[in-house]
Amino acid sequence: MVDRVLFDVDGVLIRNPYKKLIFPEVARRLVEKEKVQEFVGLMMKESIRRIREGKLVDAYNWDDIVRAVSRRIGVKGNVSVANVVVEVCSSTAKIEAYPDAIPTLLELKSKGIELIALTNGFYDIVTPVMRKAGVLELLDDLITPDKVGAAKPSLKIFLVASEGAMEPLFVGDNVSVDICGANFAGISSVLLWRELPEELSVDPKERAAKANALGLIQEKLMSESTSFLALSQTCVPDFLIRSLKELIRIVERIN
Repeated sequence: MVDRVLFDVDGVLIRNPYKKLIFPEVARRLVEKEKVQEFVGLMMKESIRRIREGKLVDAYNWDDIVRAVSRRIGVKGNVSVANVVVEVCSSTAKIEAYPDAIPTLLELKSKGIELIALTNGFYDIVTPVMRKAGVLELLDDLITPDKVGAAKPSLKIFLVASEGAMEPLFVGDNVSVDICGANFAGISSVLLWRELPEELSVDPKERAAKANALGLIQEKLMSESTSFLALSQTCVPDFLIRSLKELIRIVERIN
């Protein structure tokens, strides 16, 4: 019986505001307008470099990443990413949940299921965004790398998030980080792929098997910047959905 559902945040519950909104605002406070996108690109490259070196928690320490990039290109000054997040979330900037997120969370809560967000964003950076999007208050807990000393796809963070649950279910949109990690931890995995063609199957379990047989899961994996983290034998999701609303069907099927 599913008694806890674990959710990735960006791309699952909320539209990711970091690359297009928050990180450019950080860069604008450090470099000239024409160099903003270059600075953001260097931030992303530094994060991937740290992941490749096995420094998974450090790879999401955006304050430290900003300082490292600034030093490398000779930029003076210091900006708190967490402070920028708070400022952006206090403005009229559009930060929103996906249309299927809040209704699904509410329906799962009505069934007595515990809801926990499991994200690689640090606590001070994700909480204002989730609050502005209207999902934070619907969750029972939030698990982040700076709180537990581990980041996805590490086993530890999944075990912390699932501790005490009889039948946890994890929902993510990334194969190499989310699905591989959940599978390795022995947690039933659900891949949310909103752009997936409709004709594959109406059943989430059959859809996952068919997408894998057609090579679509592998294609999605190889398109990810963190594909090098994947262990191919553990990266096939148990279920494949196009909308969070389909989670209700999965929960009812298992229960």
